[in-house]
Amino acid sequence: MQAIAYPDDYPTFDAIAAGAANRDYRPTLVSGFINDRHKWYVSAPTAPGSVAIVHQIPGKLRRGDASKLYEMAYMSQGDILELGTYKGLSSTIMGEALRDARKPFQVYTADLNEEFVERAKAAHVKMRLTNVHTHVMEGGAFTKSMKDKRVKFGFAFIDHWHGYDATVEVCQLLPDIMMNRGFVLFHDFTHIGNVSDDPAFGVIQAVEDTLSKDFKFFGIFGCCALFRYEPKHS
Repeated sequence: MQAIAYPDDYPTFDAIAAGAANRDYRPTLVSGFINDRHKWYVSAPTAPGSVAIVHQIPGKLRRGDASKLYEMAYMSQGDILELGTYKGLSSTIMGEALRDARKPFQVYTADLNEEFVERAKAAHVKMRLTNVHTHVMEGGAFTKSMKDKRVKFGFAFIDHWHGYDATVEVCQLLPDIMMNRGFVLFHDFTHIGNVSDDPAFGVIQAVEDTLSKDFKFFGIFGCCALFRYEPKHS
């Protein structure tokens, strides 16, 4: 199946401010649902008064976020990078997807909060995952360490500190660590904080200012923006 892009999804600041920029799940690399687990994430129950899914591992993911994470991890052609482990929900989803796909690839996740990383480790044990590796490290520093080791990833989920400078740092490093035609998913791309004076948010501005034009926009899923690395020299 040819990869499907949704270029008309690209959000305007007005749409973000109005809360109208988020999107439901739609396929990128598959036709329909991959399996029952994937189907569950698409219509997972949400907490009362919240858009976050209810899962045995705590987290802050929408249905569109979770189901896209599962699809992209399942279809990844290499190891996976995650920045922002939190309590282990997103890394659990991706670890399960790789396991379900019977792929030998690994998830490498980093978070600056040691307590969160310990909770994530416990979550991975609970879910019997051996393909997720946690690190206590700031996201930009961890990404640079991967660049220095010349590690390449098939998929990356960027969900650490959402401020402008932190996102810029990672955007500048992504061409050095992504495999050709690998995908990157930015969480909270459509968060209203990006169009306010909240210093904790600057994701869309950082991406627009510094992400290489070799990354093609592929759509909005939940509150996330998906890009594919398509270097012209390849």
